[in-house]
Amino acid sequence: MKFNLIHYAIPAFITLVVIESIVAAYHQRDWFERKDTFSSLAMGIGNVITGLFTKTIVLGIYSMVYKFKIFEIDLTNAWFWVFLFFADDFTYYWHHRAGHEI
Repeated sequence: MKFNLIHYAIPAFITLVVIESIVAAYHQRDWFERKDTFSSLAMGIGNVITGLFTKTIVLGIYSMVYKFKIFEIDLTNAWFWVFLFFADDFTYYWHHRAGHEI
């Protein structure tokens, strides 16, 4: 499973926002807009939920398509790992570029 720092940082973000609001209330300061804070948190949480939803769909599609594979890759061969590294980088490049063009 891929390590995603954002998933581990979300509790820290929420904790720091709560601490900041407590300190601001204690010092009677208006350091931030509540509406901006809540909208940013909602967008971040919505992004995580959307990502989980789309990744679940992609995993389901990959599971169905796997039945029709044309060949298998020998994962014990080091050259395949080198090839897969560059193939992944190549496809990410074109995906990213298409995101700017389309």
